[in-house]
Amino acid sequence: MTTSEGYRSYSQVVVGAQPMALRLTDGSRERLVAMEPVADQPPAVALREPARDTVLRTPAGRVALRADATDDYGIASAAFEYIVSSGEGRPTRPP
Repeated sequence: MTTSEGYRSYSQVVVGAQPMALRLTDGSRERLVAMEPVADQPPAVALREPARDTVLRTPAGRVALRADATDDYGIASAAFEYIVSSGEGRPTRPP
């Protein structure tokens, strides 16, 4: 809230699953703010390429990676993760 003198005050409120009203007062001024929470849905990711988990016995060539990702509030970033292993299935760090 900003007053005519330019002062600001901040407050945090945790909103639960049910709608609620918050009464803000500043001396003789008062404001009622209604808050109705909307649950965030989990993002959906679909791997397009390769069609399934892939194991390559010899690391050669290129492997195409393609996926679609959607979210009800948008996606800021996404990344692929892969494992490089040697011998008996022991993971090693990717190059």
